[in-house]
Amino acid sequence: MSGGAAVGAAGGVSGGKLFAEANALWRSEGARGFFRGLGASWGRDVPFYIVFFSAYELLEGAVRTHLHDKPEDDLNPLAAFMCGGLAGSIGWATVFPSDIIKSRQQNASCGAGYFGTARSIYLEGGVNAFYRGVAPCALRGFPANGALFLGVWCTNRAFKEMDAYMGVEQSEGYMH
Repeated sequence: MSGGAAVGAAGGVSGGKLFAEANALWRSEGARGFFRGLGASWGRDVPFYIVFFSAYELLEGAVRTHLHDKPEDDLNPLAAFMCGGLAGSIGWATVFPSDIIKSRQQNASCGAGYFGTARSIYLEGGVNAFYRGVAPCALRGFPANGALFLGVWCTNRAFKEMDAYMGVEQSEGYMH
């Protein structure tokens, strides 16, 4: 951001300055400036979702195996929330170094590249610099991702009840 930007309480640029900042970015960096850190975002998001959904499936399988009489029984809403929450925390803790790199790239005015940015962070604080703030992030991820899977559970439950009401046979496509 340029030095004259008005920053609101939430840390963002105020509405009156948004177009001025976008124009300044366009003039100084062109279209490329709007995509700063995109590669790093993909480098964080793709592994996150691989870890996130894999962890959920493993946790859900463990809950089904150890807490239910039959593996095909529905999870209860609390189990769906807990599995989703833990999966989110595991996912964020796993990819947090990539998030640090992405954030640094998006806030930097120079284009050091992914590995140049990683090297700079390492030189500033060693391995610990890649994990500054991981605990609050993982804690925030628990309720957010737990709520996500609770919403999925509720939606699937509603679909199953609609199917039963309409006399439609259950398909294997729904979550158990």
